[in-house]
Amino acid sequence: MEKIALFSFVSLFVILTVKKYSPEYSVFIALAAGCAVMIFSMDNVSEVISLLGEYSREANVNTYMMNILIKSISCAYLAQFASDICRDAGENSLASKIETAAKIVIGTMSLPVMINMFEYLREMLVKI
Repeated sequence: MEKIALFSFVSLFVILTVKKYSPEYSVFIALAAGCAVMIFSMDNVSEVISLLGEYSREANVNTYMMNILIKSISCAYLAQFASDICRDAGENSLASKIETAAKIVIGTMSLPVMINMFEYLREMLVKI
């Protein structure tokens, strides 16, 4: 995390310096810096995903459901990253549309999980 924080502060300094002389280029530098931060954080994400996979196998959790969970979280982070970039560029309308699209995609992806949960609840109620 220290590397990411240091890189972010250096990037911020460069962005603010460039913004004084050439504001249009500062957006591209911010985009590149944001992508670099995301790439730096991928090492931690892969460790978390493998740990989740290990625990789900030990707990006999359906791997299909875990994949949906991981994809939903990834979609949320990616949408947040994209909408933040749009807001940085002054495109608030596009940022809102990205967030709405992400909510629709996550809702659609989670339908099998909800259906599975309702079937489980129905089975539990029948046993009572």
